[in-house]
Amino acid sequence: MFDVGQGAAGDGRRACQGIAGAAVSHRLLFKADAERMRQGAKPWTFVATGTPIREELPVRTDAVWVEACLKAWLPGLRGTGLAVPDRRLRAGPGERTVIELPEGSWWDWDVVAWDPGQLRLGAGHDLSYAHGLELVFSDPAFVTCPAAFQDPVFREPTPDEVRFVARQVGETPPVLVAFEADAGGRHLASGLVAAGRLDIVRGTVFRYWRAELAGGESLAPWVRPPA
Repeated sequence: MFDVGQGAAGDGRRACQGIAGAAVSHRLLFKADAERMRQGAKPWTFVATGTPIREELPVRTDAVWVEACLKAWLPGLRGTGLAVPDRRLRAGPGERTVIELPEGSWWDWDVVAWDPGQLRLGAGHDLSYAHGLELVFSDPAFVTCPAAFQDPVFREPTPDEVRFVARQVGETPPVLVAFEADAGGRHLASGLVAAGRLDIVRGTVFRYWRAELAGGESLAPWVRPPA
């Protein structure tokens, strides 16, 4: 069993626990495949077999995001009479399409880290030495974003943008964030990020080496101790 953590993934964990408690004979698997993630394939897989799983329910579901797996099999499982959690999935389409930033001076932005599992955008009033806010996108599937930009205006994605991203990645993303910002050109630059989850994290992230860190402080991923 793969521990999928919090948010909508936590719904999957609790649902699996509910199925396990009710099933007489069962096999459950909920996992993320790192190799498929690196290859750009659908990394999330859910498999459920045995009583009371009915034959008409999907035995296996593969998807780009964990939320897509949940949406494929949760309704049918509830139809069997199982007490599966009915909490709304986190950051579903139309729920958190417009970011509400906490109070602060978040004028300067850049890409802190980006790999197949996570995109981190850092913000602050001046990024020379530290930043105090991060937008952490888990399982990014489609990203259009300047490497550095200022004063972004986040907005609701247009229907055309939603359809465009869905065609690109094969399904509607759980999280789709759109914005315009000053990237140094004559015109505003557009940003569009599709991901499985979004977390807004506050805390001081230093961009230079510090041997001692207080609570809520950390180092940027490229910072290393002096030789």
